[in-house]
Amino acid sequence: MHDPTNLEPVPGTRLGNKFQLGPWWALIWVAFYLVVTQIPGALLAASIFGIRLWDDPVMANHLEERGVFGFLASGEATVPLIAGLGLAQILSVIYGILLSRRFFGPKWKDKIGLTQVKPGNIVAGMMLGIGLFFLAEGLSHWANHFFQKIHFEGEVAKMFAKWPWWAGVLIIGFGPALGEEIFCRGFLGCGMISRLGIIRGVLFTSLLFGVMHIAPVQAVYATILGLFLHKLVLITGTLHGSIAAHFVNNSITMLAVCEDSPLHSTMIALQNRIGNMPFLSILAGLALSSFVFWGYRPLLLFRTQKENHGI
Repeated sequence: MHDPTNLEPVPGTRLGNKFQLGPWWALIWVAFYLVVTQIPGALLAASIFGIRLWDDPVMANHLEERGVFGFLASGEATVPLIAGLGLAQILSVIYGILLSRRFFGPKWKDKIGLTQVKPGNIVAGMMLGIGLFFLAEGLSHWANHFFQKIHFEGEVAKMFAKWPWWAGVLIIGFGPALGEEIFCRGFLGCGMISRLGIIRGVLFTSLLFGVMHIAPVQAVYATILGLFLHKLVLITGTLHGSIAAHFVNNSITMLAVCEDSPLHSTMIALQNRIGNMPFLSILAGLALSSFVFWGYRPLLLFRTQKENHGI
């Protein structure tokens, strides 16, 4: 039987890709990811800001009076933020696709798991996304007790509060779900697993996924969520479930944050309850995630048998 901790690629499987990615090169591609996606988006947002501030002296006064975070939370910055972050997500998808095509060749979709769409994988991903939401919320509130001085997610949430909920779901929900999954679980994950084996490859990929989120608390729980997302990819052999999970997790958060969301009041009440008992939220997230993985045990066994027989 194949040992999943074996560092050698498994012939005849997705782990047998010719392209292998070491940690240092992976770190370089992550740095390029941040430069290629975030800087153009920031420049676009800053340009729109500049034009609007030039045309409207009152807005400039508001910026001076409220400070940066206060101004961003006022709603006057909504259009530049949507434009800048929207561009960043589009570039994220393009970046992941171009790297995958370049290093995995013509069959890059098959190599990173973007073929064989199955409704069951998407449903499982959506269920996992709900579990990850509870896990992330619990971890965030729990970590807030230890990192209050550097925990500024509340300020970031205020920045999105004035966004139309559909824009939040599209740009913060769907954009990262597609772009980050193609780049992280697809390009980075497949390349690093081919080089380092499953365990170390998944650990390094998830750690880099956390680093990409920069903010200390978010980086910690993004790393943990990355492990769960990658496990679903390894079980199903596709990215569709992890994309669905990532989308649901982010979208639920945006539906809670955006003031015009039909679920805003309900989600705020839920988040307040989670804030009072974060450990219970963590347990609920772990339980639901474990249920999803438990349901896939027969599929995992079937895939392992196929690999052992070189099918």
